[in-house]
Amino acid sequence: MAASGPFEVPEPWREIQSSHPALHSSFLGGSHGAHVGKLKSTTIGGNMYKTTIVNNHHESTRENKESDVPVAKIAQWLNAPNFMDPYRKALAQRMPNTGLWFFELRQFRQLVSEKGVVIWATGMPGSGKTVLSSASAQRLQETFKDHQDVATVFTLIQYDDRLETRDILASFLTQLLDQRHLIQGLMEFEYNSSKAIPLNVQEMSGVLRRVMKPLSKLFVVIDGLDEAADDVKDELLDELGSLPANILLTSRPMDLFSKSHLPNALHVTIEAHSEDIEAFVEGRIKKNSRLRSILGGKPELIQKLKSRIKATSWGMFLVARLQMDAVRNCRSVNDLFKKLDSVPSGLDDMYRHTLQRILSQEEEDVGIASRVFFWLLHAFVPLSPDELQEALAVSFEDRSFDPGDIVPINVILSVCCGLVEVTKTAVRFIHYTAQEYIKAASFDALPGPPSPFLATTCLVYLTWHLTSLETSESSTEPETFQFAPYAYKYVAKHAQESQGDENHDSLSFSLPEDHASLPTLLGNLGRSLRQRFEQTGDLSDIDESISAQQKAMAIASEGRGDLVTQLSSLGATLLQRFEHTGILSDVTEAITTYWRMLALTPDDQPDIPALTNLGLSLFRRFERTGNPSDIAEAISLQAKVLDLTPDGHTDLPSRLTTLGSSLLSRYELTGELSDLYESISAHQKAVEITPEDHPYLPSFLSDLGVSYARRFERTGDLSDSAEAISAQTKAVNLTPSGHADLPARLTVLGSSFVLRFERTGDPSDIAEAISIHQRAVELTPPGHPHLHSRLNNLGRALIRRFEHIGDISDITDAMRVQQKAVELTAEGHPDLPALLTNLGNVFMGRFARSGDSADLTEAIAIRRKAIQLTPQGHTGLPSRLNTLGRSLLSRYRLTGELSDIYEAIAVHQKAIQLIPHDHSHLPALLSNLGVAFSCRFERTGKLSDCAEAISTQESAVSLTPNGHANMPARLTALGNSYALRFEHTGDLSNIAQAIAVHQRAVELTPLGHPRLPSRLNDLGTALTQRFEHSGDSSDIISAMAAQQRAVQLSPEGHPELPVILSNLGDVFRCSFERSPDLSYVEEAIASYQKAIQRTPSGHPHYPSRMNALGRALLTRFASSANRDDLDQSISHFKLATMCNLGPPQSRLKAAKNWTQALHQHDPESLEIIPAFDAALSLVAIIAGLEQNVQSRSDQLKGISGLAVHAASIACLHSRPDKALEWLEQGRCLVWSQLNHLRTPLDDLRLHDAELAERIADTAKQLEWAGVSRTASHLDMSLSEKISVEEESRAHLDLAREWDDLLHRARAIPGFENFLEAPPCAALLQHLPDSGPIVVVNVHETRCDAIALLAGEAEPIHIPLPNFTLVKANIHWSDLGERLRFFGHRGVRPRRRASEEHTGQDVLHGILLGLWVDVVKPILQALGFSRRALSSGKALPRVWWCPTGVMSFLPIHAAGNYYGRRNPESILDYVVSSYTPTVTMLTDRVRNSRPIEMSVAGLFMTSQPNAHNMFSIPGTTTEVRSVFSKAQTNGARVRMADGDELTIDECLKQMEDFSCIHLACHASQNASDPFQSRFLFNNGYLDLATIIQKNLKNADLAFLSASQTSTGEEQLSDEAVHLASGMLVAGYRRVVATMWSIDDRAACEVANDFYDYLWSHGEGDGCVDGTQSAYALHHAIQQLRLRRDDSEQSLLTWVPYVHFGY
Repeated sequence: MAASGPFEVPEPWREIQSSHPALHSSFLGGSHGAHVGKLKSTTIGGNMYKTTIVNNHHESTRENKESDVPVAKIAQWLNAPNFMDPYRKALAQRMPNTGLWFFELRQFRQLVSEKGVVIWATGMPGSGKTVLSSASAQRLQETFKDHQDVATVFTLIQYDDRLETRDILASFLTQLLDQRHLIQGLMEFEYNSSKAIPLNVQEMSGVLRRVMKPLSKLFVVIDGLDEAADDVKDELLDELGSLPANILLTSRPMDLFSKSHLPNALHVTIEAHSEDIEAFVEGRIKKNSRLRSILGGKPELIQKLKSRIKATSWGMFLVARLQMDAVRNCRSVNDLFKKLDSVPSGLDDMYRHTLQRILSQEEEDVGIASRVFFWLLHAFVPLSPDELQEALAVSFEDRSFDPGDIVPINVILSVCCGLVEVTKTAVRFIHYTAQEYIKAASFDALPGPPSPFLATTCLVYLTWHLTSLETSESSTEPETFQFAPYAYKYVAKHAQESQGDENHDSLSFSLPEDHASLPTLLGNLGRSLRQRFEQTGDLSDIDESISAQQKAMAIASEGRGDLVTQLSSLGATLLQRFEHTGILSDVTEAITTYWRMLALTPDDQPDIPALTNLGLSLFRRFERTGNPSDIAEAISLQAKVLDLTPDGHTDLPSRLTTLGSSLLSRYELTGELSDLYESISAHQKAVEITPEDHPYLPSFLSDLGVSYARRFERTGDLSDSAEAISAQTKAVNLTPSGHADLPARLTVLGSSFVLRFERTGDPSDIAEAISIHQRAVELTPPGHPHLHSRLNNLGRALIRRFEHIGDISDITDAMRVQQKAVELTAEGHPDLPALLTNLGNVFMGRFARSGDSADLTEAIAIRRKAIQLTPQGHTGLPSRLNTLGRSLLSRYRLTGELSDIYEAIAVHQKAIQLIPHDHSHLPALLSNLGVAFSCRFERTGKLSDCAEAISTQESAVSLTPNGHANMPARLTALGNSYALRFEHTGDLSNIAQAIAVHQRAVELTPLGHPRLPSRLNDLGTALTQRFEHSGDSSDIISAMAAQQRAVQLSPEGHPELPVILSNLGDVFRCSFERSPDLSYVEEAIASYQKAIQRTPSGHPHYPSRMNALGRALLTRFASSANRDDLDQSISHFKLATMCNLGPPQSRLKAAKNWTQALHQHDPESLEIIPAFDAALSLVAIIAGLEQNVQSRSDQLKGISGLAVHAASIACLHSRPDKALEWLEQGRCLVWSQLNHLRTPLDDLRLHDAELAERIADTAKQLEWAGVSRTASHLDMSLSEKISVEEESRAHLDLAREWDDLLHRARAIPGFENFLEAPPCAALLQHLPDSGPIVVVNVHETRCDAIALLAGEAEPIHIPLPNFTLVKANIHWSDLGERLRFFGHRGVRPRRRASEEHTGQDVLHGILLGLWVDVVKPILQALGFSRRALSSGKALPRVWWCPTGVMSFLPIHAAGNYYGRRNPESILDYVVSSYTPTVTMLTDRVRNSRPIEMSVAGLFMTSQPNAHNMFSIPGTTTEVRSVFSKAQTNGARVRMADGDELTIDECLKQMEDFSCIHLACHASQNASDPFQSRFLFNNGYLDLATIIQKNLKNADLAFLSASQTSTGEEQLSDEAVHLASGMLVAGYRRVVATMWSIDDRAACEVANDFYDYLWSHGEGDGCVDGTQSAYALHHAIQQLRLRRDDSEQSLLTWVPYVHFGY
């Protein structure tokens, strides 16, 4: 198994760099302490800044002392709004005994007593819904106060809240946390499970459902649902609809929502009942001393008042409340009822009446009320009582603020006449209807447009505030400045709104545009806003700060004010905003601002803070963009600052650290080691000169640790890892609890532990890393800019532990935190590629455990995106490519999709090309590349792939230090590759090496490691392989022990268990072969069955496991003769064959077993026909067009003979038609594929010209790719190998496109079988008229001939019972021995007389045997008779199409040549030709066309002196003799001898002449027939080059060269010789030789051959190839007449053969 690729750490190394001070800023002219409200920020050293995040903790929860996690911490995590204050306020407004009617309702009683009840109570505004809902919640709590398993939660939604569904659900959880101890343990579990990560609404909902399970009943009370946003209504109601709780909702009527949500809710109408109004009035009288004195002791007057209020309030408590407010100051009974008479009864009328009361007050009171309304209507957030009091104390007229003008809150309430109320936190209108009424009303008392008024108030207040801060000697904030936070935050927003009013400018309300102090005020305002941002983190503060400072800079640019100061401040603020938002334009503007500032600084007075901040700005932009010029400029500036800093300067350590961090970043960009070493040096010096008690020492130590960790990643030196952990641990220990930088320092320390774990595999390191990362995440508040990276590093550590231990909870947790990390990371963020890569790793980890292909697909998509987002040259690119390659390899293993394995190899090679040669990750990348090559080798059988696999894996192992955690994995991968090569070559040294490295891998794997079972399995498999080859019983005993231990160590559900069980079955099967104990077979069957049961649906190993079970069942059948075993065996073979899973080789093995089992045990079964159909259909897939010719040939070596076997079975079943089809489908596949690529497309063009053109173009490209693709070898450079792989992938893409095009073509009616192997009926339609085609098939079971005659509707089956495969092999062996005895053309080795005598009858015997057993029976069956040479009649022709070993035997010369009196041979009956396949000949017949006269002619060459070959001078004599005859006959002829002919010139002549005569040496390449070649004096001409020429007029090729029709033993069905190749290249007929020929005989044959052609031609001297078969027959007969029939004479003419039409 491939070693795990390195995980990515996107930013902890960078994060710590930004955690120490590095930015100069000034505030109010350089003060060291400044105050904003009650928040304080301090600058240290005068030139550094800190960013502080203020956390808002939940205030109302109590701790559970028995819990490990404080309740307050869980509440902070939930981050819920507090509804207790409005709840208590509503209860306080309730008068005793009101609302009792509601509790008596049937619906409410159902709510209390039943489960799943929902009440939706609706009422008009002011009807008392809020009070009633609060009272209901209280009633429920009191009812069930003694029931610990019942809880009530309450939510009040108010018009000025901006609540989300998440907030409401969080409030429920917080209340449950406070109320019920039994919930607290569950909440603690959820908190720990989430790693304190903030929850979204779906997650919050899930937690609520889980923690409420212990409750028998939960009551949910929600008031004011109508005041929520519409989307919140929908989402909340959806959640409530599925919540198992009793629910009470109150709202205004909401028919639209109630119909679509909670349709089964019980509906109740709320209004103030008479008794409630009476109780309310009585309560108000008791609370008002004046009313008590007027009405006391007069019950009839009290009743009268109750009646009047009841009659005029219309069932609305709000109206009743306003009415009682209107009469509260009455002086007498008459005054009371008089005022009551004037009070209207409707709500709007009541508001109008109240407003009139306000306007009737004194002018100053009216002014106060109007400004209160202004603030309540237009403030951006509700003001607290203290804030409102100070805002009202600002004098609009005098532009001043004096604390002595603050108005008491009760006076404010009084002048507002009951329309305003006060809570602890805010002043607000009594009801949203009051706000709506006042907003719509207009009256003269309001002080103009709101925005200018509010902006001016804020600016005036801030002016006084800033002046107070500058003059104050106190170090604490004056208590009076309560309005400061609001004024700082929202002054700019109010000012912006006011600028839309053409009559007002907010700034002009405080200072005129030409005022000298305006730029100072604006600058100070901007810095104040920035400081508030540092305290609150609210981005609107810093936006307003930049706006103010930009105005200040613009004014200062005009010569008014200190421009340098304004530029410095603006640059700092822009950079600070970039730090938080990542908006690139901000840092770019900051850089421009600093450059402008430096331009104003004299050269002899360098501004070190400006240089520092400019360097930092450039560094930050580099982090975002990766622009090398930015980091180079940053380092240059930082080095300059360092040169200007004297020894002993307080800022020297921080400047060294800044430079060290920048150097580290440039190293990460370029990989330049010198930068890394200089970075460590700078950090070391910074640490050395920093005192132990210095507050920045932890930061410097942490940065030093980061640089050491980076060098450890590069070199793998464990001492660097130790230094990193030591420095970072010290940094953490020196950092106080609660320090803002503690999470960052924890993060880098955790990452260093992970790195060491990856190197050593020490479980304590990964446990420590996870603990540290969890703490870092817990300490990081929501919204923090580095939260995503800390989550990522936690996920990385979890997935690493999962890989080591296999605990599924780790992968689950890792998935959650990684997904959250990605969600928190914006598009374009520089960390996003690394986060995506690690998320892809988590998906891969889960896929490895579950086998779910969806996880694999997601992993690949994520990793592709990560690579797309990674800039070229990035140091993380190699590891990201590596992880993508591993994912693609996994998908290939799952689906068998070839494009995946090709791409996997390509990306792994690219990764290795990009990574430095000394990088510690290089061994992992090499190992993974080797695994990819091994996988492809399993599929293609290319030994070069296996060699590459072993070479790269050996390098990976040699580069891996002893003790490295991944050494066992890399050894395992190497061992598997050795074993694969052994399977292919049988070389025992390979399996010995495999066993040795597997044993070492097992020894190095600790007990409990999740990969130990699979490594034991690999060892057992290798031992089993060696046993099968050598039979050594110790191997199978050791294999059994290893496999059984692997099974024992694999828990149920382990992803490797199926393959381990399957391999254990192999061991039992082999044990049976060693010792025929049937129990071994039983155990094998049981193991295979268990493996299949545990194999997931769709798994690629399904066919091989079914096949293995089938073999075991067949073995048991052989012993038991139980027919059920046979049937089950055949069934399993069939299922394995027919499924579309796994590599086709596995399915073909099953298909062979299927056919063999049927043939052996049920030969009459008709199922054997579909079995062979299935088997042969897989052959074309295995030797597909995506491979080059050599690879296809290698694949076919293991398949040779399948078609012959199939044909013999078809003949047994009297199906010669099927036999013919199978032979055409399964033989000469390489030639047939090329023939298809050259098929004329005239018919298709008539239907779809564009498609035909695309097919033709793709065919040309495929043809070229198949014959010209460069073969990879170990001596190539990596770039050369990458180029080869690019060719391979392009070839694969072409093959895919070809398949798609064929699919399109076959969808056209009439083209359903386009370019498929033709059926027998189609072959019979295009047979030659001049004689039959005879297919001769020889198999170990029988021998048959199939004859095809023009005009016959069916093929003729001719059994050959007297011939056998044994005879054929003997003939072939004898012939080979005899040919080796006689030697090669032109050279005859000396031999002893005894040898001569021993072999003198061999060739005669071979030819006689062929005549008697094969040829004569065929001729007799076809009715051919012998004709005398003198008869003058033309003999009929026969085209022989031999299969298997018959391809190597001279059928064309069969005869009885003993004695000279009456020899009888085939030459007396027919003229023989050969064809590799029937289709190749019938295609010629069908597509026959005349030769263009312009190229008709003969080109001849002799090449007697080829390099490294013996001289054959007779070729020159031969060619010159024929040339002379040609000239005499007036033929168009050209001759070129020896050195005068170049290869290119020869190719040109082949295009210009229809016939060629090549007299030369030839070389056959059986493994790659297209590399077979003709050897010339000036080089060689290979078949691939010839094929690339468009020889459309090629007619005849006379190959007067040795062995041009000799086949290859291992590819007997492929006709891999030059003669067939020339046919494929376009020549219609070819004269060739089966073995070496005699010089003199060659010359005679050639002269007689051409004499015949010219004598039988048209008299125009043309060479007519149609007569070539007869010409060769004539030439041979002439040669025979000149010789005797001795064996030596036979050897001179028998090798001549004719191919083609």
